[in-house]
Amino acid sequence: MPASAMANLPTARSMQSLFYYHRKFGVPTLPTSIDFDVPLQFTVTVDKEPFLICDLKQNGTRKFILFANERQLGLLFNSELLFMDGTFDVSPAQFKQLYTIHAIKHDQVYACVFGLLGSKKSHTYKNLFQELKSIAAKMNLRFDPKMITSDFETGLIRAIQQEFPQAEHRGCVFHHMQAMYRHVEHCGLTAVYKEQGVPRDVLRRLFSLCLMPKDTIEGHYQRLLHSIKKYKPKNIREKLVEFFTYYHDQWLAKVGVDMFCVSDLRIRTNNECE
Repeated sequence: MPASAMANLPTARSMQSLFYYHRKFGVPTLPTSIDFDVPLQFTVTVDKEPFLICDLKQNGTRKFILFANERQLGLLFNSELLFMDGTFDVSPAQFKQLYTIHAIKHDQVYACVFGLLGSKKSHTYKNLFQELKSIAAKMNLRFDPKMITSDFETGLIRAIQQEFPQAEHRGCVFHHMQAMYRHVEHCGLTAVYKEQGVPRDVLRRLFSLCLMPKDTIEGHYQRLLHSIKKYKPKNIREKLVEFFTYYHDQWLAKVGVDMFCVSDLRIRTNNECE
């Protein structure tokens, strides 16, 4: 194509806006209440396979809507390793989150279930897992993963413990680091974290404890804590102690090293779900 013609082409950003504008004419208007029927075009795939697998309503509320085809379900129920994650930004207003469950095959991660969930509470996740177990039974399969990687959401952790007591549940290292950095900001340590010096080194070592063998994490934590006891200036030391207290209470005591330690894992995040 001549350079003069290329110069007259629209930019990628303007083309994207144009695509979105025309796409909306082929998509039904989003409902304004929780009481709606799922449009027919969303209940089947482009090959006319069933895609809507569950639309659960209880006590006048919508618990969740689940989408998957038979091939995705077969992959899900035959996979020993699963990745789970929720997204809030793209979820319709009537639902709390778009939740996805991914499985792995031949070292590739595939999305198997898409769910619109009405809450982040433990009972919602339990209902979700129970529904998938029921679907698996109808396919003469079992929904019984051996390993699950997810974020550190309390309701999800509780539901997995109850529904999959034999599964090993690990937290995503990316979500772990993200949560810790938010608390760096909360403690007013952002500036020292970005500058060369002892506070930055100590914090970065604390961040990396999840990569250490689990039986060494507590000892490393205590040594790092001891290293800042006499650090000056005092105001920075107090902020560091505050952060160390948070780390102990949230990660060592509440979450536990068995959940956040990833030193023995080959795949340490669920970023494929993002």
